[in-house]
Amino acid sequence: MSTSPCKTRPKTITFIRHGRTHANEYLSKTHRWGSPTFTDSWSLLDSPLNPKGIDQATALKETLKNEIQVDPESTIVLVSPLTRTLETFRLSGNGGIYEGCGVKACKLLAERTYLVSDKGTELSTLVNRYGNVDFSDIDEEDWWFDYDRDVGGEYVEWRPCDAEQVYLNNGEPQEYFEKRMKRLYEHLERLPHDHIVCYTSWGVIREVTGKDEVRNCEICEVSMEELRKRMGGVSKL
Repeated sequence: MSTSPCKTRPKTITFIRHGRTHANEYLSKTHRWGSPTFTDSWSLLDSPLNPKGIDQATALKETLKNEIQVDPESTIVLVSPLTRTLETFRLSGNGGIYEGCGVKACKLLAERTYLVSDKGTELSTLVNRYGNVDFSDIDEEDWWFDYDRDVGGEYVEWRPCDAEQVYLNNGEPQEYFEKRMKRLYEHLERLPHDHIVCYTSWGVIREVTGKDEVRNCEICEVSMEELRKRMGGVSKL
């Protein structure tokens, strides 16, 4: 008579923030978020990792081996389709600790759209560039948030705009972002895997865990039960 293997731990979500990007560098110097003269730049579109971020993501590969447990039969890896998270996954886990695990792109994990750095790259380009990631759950070529398409109506600016700030795109309203995070929670809840690794961004980790400070390439592990208490259970959003 066969028996089912015993679970050694409750369902767990491991959030991993991407490495430092060119946009992070830009925002940390003369163009700080909220500053009176803040100016966005098209050069930061879907901002990739900068040299420091590449080093961080490469070093993360060894850290992951020491800090998280991965079982190919019960672990799945979800990656935000933004370039910075895809690069962080490729440098830290491709062909290493996640050997044998499913790896899927999940647009619900994309950063809240603040600036053009949070707009993505066309799906067909990503599919060709990251062949080891399954993009089958994404249908739209332009998959990232677009206010006119996703919300509609008159846009009300919620970002700092009391001085000479210049933005190049409409931001993602808090109400819409909260609903998207609720859908993310529901997706994680319904996945059958005992361990879900999520490569994502600061805004997502902050919203679903309540953790304000998350460093580049930081690992933030929470139980599904903790997430359930914070997100309020499965809804019908």
